[in-house]
Amino acid sequence: ASPDLIQSLKDTLRETRGKSNEAAGRKTAVDARVRALEIQRERFVQFKTYLANTKIEALSRITNEFLQNIGSDIRIRFDGYTILKSGKVREKISISLLRDGMDCGS
Repeated sequence: ASPDLIQSLKDTLRETRGKSNEAAGRKTAVDARVRALEIQRERFVQFKTYLANTKIEALSRITNEFLQNIGSDIRIRFDGYTILKSGKVREKISISLLRDGMDCGS
């Protein structure tokens, strides 16, 4: 192989490695941004769940105070989420009737 061809290949290799390093650097930056956005999304979901549960607790308290004031032995339990077997939290409002502290179903 001629010296010009070898030098040309070396130059191309150096240029390609430089582009590869630049691309790897951009990928690292994009990966970091994606992680930051995923964390932000998770925090937003947790905050939204917190707000919903705050209102659910208030609704539960007001409803049960009313039931108590009219002399009922029935109470209502509101749940704003369910923990799945996988460990994930599913936002779902469920209502259960309680009579004398015993669950009577939903």
